Amino acid sequence: MQKQESIPTPLIDPGKIKKITIVEENKLSFLQSVRGKGRVFFAISYIFYLHLRAKYSPEEKVPHYRFQKALSIRALLEQMGGLWIKVGQLLSLRADVFSQEFCLELSKLQDSSTGFPFHHVKKIVEENLQSPIERYFDYFEESPLAAASIGQVHLAHLKKEQKMVAIKIQRPNIEYKFKRDMAFVQRGADFLRMISFHPQFNWQELVLELKQIFIEELDYRLEATSMKRMKKTLKPHKIYVPSVYSQYSTQKVMVMEYIDGVQMSDYIKTLQINPTKVDTWLKENNVDPKKVARHLILSFNRQVYEDNLFHGDLHPGNIVLLRNSKIAFIDFGAMGSFEKGFREKILQYNKAIAERNYAKGIDFYFMLVPSLPNIDLNKLKRKLVVVFRNWELRTMTQELSYKERSFNGVTEEITRLIAPYKITVDWLFLRVTRSFSTIDASIIYLHPKINYLKLSRKYHIERGKRVLKEQKKALSSNTVKLREDIQDIPGAISELLSFQVNGAQRGAKVFGMTINKSSVFLGSLSKTVALGLKICFCFLIYSILHKSYKDLPLYDLGWISDFARKLSQQPEDILLLLFVANIYFLNVASVLVKNMTQEDVRKSVH
Repeated sequence: MQKQESIPTPLIDPGKIKKITIVEENKLSFLQSVRGKGRVFFAISYIFYLHLRAKYSPEEKVPHYRFQKALSIRALLEQMGGLWIKVGQLLSLRADVFSQEFCLELSKLQDSSTGFPFHHVKKIVEENLQSPIERYFDYFEESPLAAASIGQVHLAHLKKEQKMVAIKIQRPNIEYKFKRDMAFVQRGADFLRMISFHPQFNWQELVLELKQIFIEELDYRLEATSMKRMKKTLKPHKIYVPSVYSQYSTQKVMVMEYIDGVQMSDYIKTLQINPTKVDTWLKENNVDPKKVARHLILSFNRQVYEDNLFHGDLHPGNIVLLRNSKIAFIDFGAMGSFEKGFREKILQYNKAIAERNYAKGIDFYFMLVPSLPNIDLNKLKRKLVVVFRNWELRTMTQELSYKERSFNGVTEEITRLIAPYKITVDWLFLRVTRSFSTIDASIIYLHPKINYLKLSRKYHIERGKRVLKEQKKALSSNTVKLREDIQDIPGAISELLSFQVNGAQRGAKVFGMTINKSSVFLGSLSKTVALGLKICFCFLIYSILHKSYKDLPLYDLGWISDFARKLSQQPEDILLLLFVANIYFLNVASVLVKNMTQEDVRKSVH
């Protein structure tokens, strides 16, 4: 249980804490449903309009329209809530596909929501505990402490244990809503894959990632298990994790220890409004923001590279500040772990960068990529080395912005550089990237001048000491030779993996020489046909919009608009037939391109 001496003084007066708005979740009437869909359709239409303006406006106005489009998309996703918040957060990671403005704006998405009435809370708790609330709790706060798209949290007091607890209750019908939205996302991903829209995005992997989130967050028993595991692994990190009361926890209700502290989100808000008050609070509670920042980063590295179990959503709302620069984590719905092989590769990549061996680090980065294209990897490698060298210089230049000096910033830069080469980024790697980016939201306020490269080197030195200590514990005094062999294993693995990377590089070069002229011609022809069909698809959409909404102002694109208007004069059945035929042949062309690529890969292997 939390020690009394770790509890800090309040930073925000209890009377000034904004209460969660409560909204009754009734079934929508037909008219309300139509109005809701109409608002979404209008928002999508406006976003499409901004996209056209950004594409065809003078160069100096493009950033403005891109920013407005990103703002509108973020507002739309927040309005839709639930699963769509997760979709936006995942899309924000794809700097290789979307613009910088888009990724930056969507990275700000936070899962906050209105609350649902207490009579629903009481019903859900009593149904899951199969007993009246009064049997287990002698106090139950009706107003929620926090609310999100999946559930909300209430403060209560256990009658038997005489302990204050936080109770997490799942929203009514949330599983049905998630399945409904998930089906829509699946259809959208299938369509985008069919028309080959940014194929390097790997849309099916997005769906699988969302399904994994769906499984993890809709069963509180899984979160309770994660909390127990993290409580054990984070104890050596000196990070506190609340205890779970398993006897009162079910799939839809979880009872856990209440952590009395200051949420990082409240610290940030107060710092922006009243920095003097924050300075006073820091002195009262012996909290050093720089020490907390270093603790967060070192612990997260340890979670990823040693424990192989890390908190996947460490945004400011899930970090609690305690006395004497101690911290606690809450909300363990999103967790991460890797297979042994992948973890070893990402560890070697991070270690090489920390040691400023950028060429070696890039070799391991290539190994994290699902597939490599037919390009000269050495040429790309030299470009990436230059990026890391420039970043190293930026880490030592404190006058630059936090973003320019952060590790997440250089990761985005690398992702954008490899994008034109059609190199697909692994979603497992992106999960770590997302976790780092959520931590950045706190670090920028705790220690904006932090040197990531220096801190990363410190972590790997400490990790080496811990590994050696564990080896010494495992070895007896008469097994000196075995100890030497074990210590040589990391170097041997590193050499073996580097050899595999060099082999992949040579294979990529051989790939380029083995493709014969006829396959290149047919592949190019198929891609050209697919491109032509995509253009026709856009013409048809433009024409159908013009025919259906004659008063709708469409952007004037010169002869393209004239041709589309003439096409819109055709009968509706002809336009529909052309639309269906276009989709069919576009699908055929896409499959042909995919098969040609697979055949080329098969030939290069044999």
